[in-house]
Amino acid sequence: MVTFVALCVYVILIDVLGFFVSSTLAAVFFMRYFGVSSYLQMLLVLIIMNSFIYMLFVWQLRISLPTGLLL
Repeated sequence: MVTFVALCVYVILIDVLGFFVSSTLAAVFFMRYFGVSSYLQMLLVLIIMNSFIYMLFVWQLRISLPTGLLL
């Protein structure tokens, strides 16, 4: 149930905060929820995840991801 609610909040936050910010927050939440306690490991996962998504979708495929209302 926690995962479902967190994913619903994530989908709502994509429009408000943008894809990369909301994905980072969701990833941090899920890593903490499932027991990852190393901040270095969390930081590396976030950097690799966001870099990969940016390079694949924005840079290579030229797909614009939601930027959110705050930008």
